[in-house]
Amino acid sequence: MPAAPSRSGLRGLLARGRRMRPSDLPLLLRALVLLMALPAALRILGLRPLLRRLMPGAPGGGGAARRPSPELGERTIAMVRGLLSARLGPLRPACLRQSLVLFHLLRRQGWPAVIHFGVRRGGDGLDGHAWLEIDGHPVAEPVDPASIYTTVWTFPGPQGADGRRPAKGQQPVDISIF
Repeated sequence: MPAAPSRSGLRGLLARGRRMRPSDLPLLLRALVLLMALPAALRILGLRPLLRRLMPGAPGGGGAARRPSPELGERTIAMVRGLLSARLGPLRPACLRQSLVLFHLLRRQGWPAVIHFGVRRGGDGLDGHAWLEIDGHPVAEPVDPASIYTTVWTFPGPQGADGRRPAKGQQPVDISIF
């Protein structure tokens, strides 16, 4: 059974909710549904098919080109991070969950978001990390993960939806879990 949310986490979420715009409610609900559904969707579909479903086509989805709103993008990032940090029910901070939800939501808004998967040597083997970039800049990361992790897969890649981008000076790595 998941631990109850901390009072500070729940209070923080409620305080942020009071500052939310009414127009943000559909975005909040979409983020919450995605966050709750991701574990099952990953087990049922696998990562590649799930990413294809999360990608709304070309950036912006729906065909009509529009300029993304930086303010809405920032609110989206803060909302998803707030939902995860509140630790409500099964929601826990996790790089994969955060990256997948932000990938979908920001691309729907018109941002050319790209998700990266990387590894580095850890204490007992390899540590993995997933992160988002927009125009080569990491999103919602305190430090550029590309300086710490070796990128093993990028979606969408330079060759299309299944393209792989090798890390600087390295050949792409093919690992079966992706």
